[in-house]
Amino acid sequence: MNRNGLTLIEVLIYAGIVALVLQTAALFFFSTLTATDRITERNELVGTQEFIDQKLRWLLNQASSITAPDLNSSSTNLGLAGASSTMYPSYFTFASGSLFLYMPTIATSSLNSGRVAVVDFRVEHFTNTAKVYLHLRSNLSNSVESSTTAIYALPN
Repeated sequence: MNRNGLTLIEVLIYAGIVALVLQTAALFFFSTLTATDRITERNELVGTQEFIDQKLRWLLNQASSITAPDLNSSSTNLGLAGASSTMYPSYFTFASGSLFLYMPTIATSSLNSGRVAVVDFRVEHFTNTAKVYLHLRSNLSNSVESSTTAIYALPN
């Protein structure tokens, strides 16, 4: 007897093997995409955190005094005064998931992008020192978030 084809059992076995390989490849592909998205979100979050830190350092390193919050109290606003009329008075204000920077010669701007929300911004004012707590979260994934606390001292 001469056989020229595959039996039904052989076709089913080969179809099962092909389906298993395709499923494994699809899972690998989607897990790679998910990991890439999370890394991108994390990088965006860290970049925003560093940007806000740089703005705080820049303005505090040239400021002569902290006008808000009051001494030995805390607030969601940070007011700074200094000699330069183009830079001061300056205010950092937390509202509606954004951190805003107000300066005399620059239009009010948000320091975070639409991809990153500011969950919390608190400032404690001590003598010539500001302790700043910042909590950020990705708007794309609630599991990607970061918190930091930094202490900034005014120059003497």
